[in-house]
Amino acid sequence: MEWTKQHDRALLDEITVSDLFRFKKGTPERGQVWESIAENLNAMDYPKFKVYEQSIKEGCQQNFKLLE
Repeated sequence: MEWTKQHDRALLDEITVSDLFRFKKGTPERGQVWESIAENLNAMDYPKFKVYEQSIKEGCQQNFKLLE
């Protein structure tokens, strides 16, 4: 899968509506939010995703450092 600007936008939209930052890093609750984000992205028809919780977290850490 080639990651595009549409993928970035969809990911940021999911993060925005997820309450991700309500929970501290490393807590089970925050892990559940990441899992939910991955499930929501994979359910999308466009852009098409095939991601896992861990890959999204790592991608965000590399590409969106200011979010953390």
